[in-house]
Amino acid sequence: MNQGSANKLLETRLLLVEDFPDDQRLMALLLTRAGAEVILECNGEGALEQFLLSQTNGKVFDGILMDLQMPGMNGIEATKRLRSRGFEGPIVAITAHGDRDTESEWRAAGCTSYLAKPFKAQEFVEIVTQALEYSPVAS
Repeated sequence: MNQGSANKLLETRLLLVEDFPDDQRLMALLLTRAGAEVILECNGEGALEQFLLSQTNGKVFDGILMDLQMPGMNGIEATKRLRSRGFEGPIVAITAHGDRDTESEWRAAGCTSYLAKPFKAQEFVEIVTQALEYSPVAS
């Protein structure tokens, strides 16, 4: 990661929902190096719990990064439920499948953008930064 990425996400609170521990560690490292506070969850159920907790304790999330393929409640269902419970911030879909069918599915669920795996570190931070700057909820 180059120095241009440092502090791009300063004072940003993000929820990272990813079931694969190595991907969790890598993405959390990249986000924290860019200045973000990162809360980790490994499935859709945990994402909903964290969102509800954030509403209770006043520590809202500026954005959510959501893996689409997870055991239990997948990212599509979790996104739908987050939107139905009032989360209006950006949700970045993270997927290993970037085909047209997948795109229509994540857009319909309410994701604002996506990132295909594998990705480059700088690309990851840039996509998250752009999603936070421009985050109309997909309809």
